[in-house]
Amino acid sequence: MSMSPISPRSPMMPVLDPDVRNRINAELQTGERLLWAAQPIPALYARSAWPMMLFGLVFTGFSLFWIGGAAGMLWFSDHGPVHEGFGIGRIFSCFPLFGLPFFAVGMGLVTSPIWMRRAARRSIYAVTDRRAIVCQGRAWGGVEIRSFGPGDLTAMTRIERGNGAGDLIFREGYSESFDSEGHRTSNRKVIGFVAVEGVHDVEHLVRTQLIEPHRARMQNAG
Repeated sequence: MSMSPISPRSPMMPVLDPDVRNRINAELQTGERLLWAAQPIPALYARSAWPMMLFGLVFTGFSLFWIGGAAGMLWFSDHGPVHEGFGIGRIFSCFPLFGLPFFAVGMGLVTSPIWMRRAARRSIYAVTDRRAIVCQGRAWGGVEIRSFGPGDLTAMTRIERGNGAGDLIFREGYSESFDSEGHRTSNRKVIGFVAVEGVHDVEHLVRTQLIEPHRARMQNAG
């Protein structure tokens, strides 16, 4: 799998592992030509999990406080209902264990950067002469594959950092969730080439090889 120069600003395609090359080749249709393919930068890809990690630290700390406080009152206090032998105390002796599910959720959030790094290693991005392909690894396993034709890419957004790496966003959405107290939280989800090197050159490739030819065809058809 190779890429010949298309323009002076064409991004360099990195050397990919044979398994990665085989996976992206399996997605190509008959006659489709690969122009560029790469994987996200794991460290940069995992940055999106930092807010979850910080929230997880607070969540885990609260769950440990709950477990410790309840256990101290019910299990280790000389005057607690468990040691007093009350029947209802025996029932409530498992009350501290109710905090374990919250502790597990908190630890999952704390370790989310690790899972995001694993997801990055399973993710592949590609540009062909027909479309952009996003093979996005899931944190808990599996891969979600999406294709974007030229008409789907006209509103894409580039986020570039100081070192030239960044995101090329094709689609963005928000979902809402509510906690047990009814507080609403908005979650942002982006789909595209996230955490790639030379994002400006990748955008240039997408525009010159997909978007501009598509616009020219539409104008000629009109």
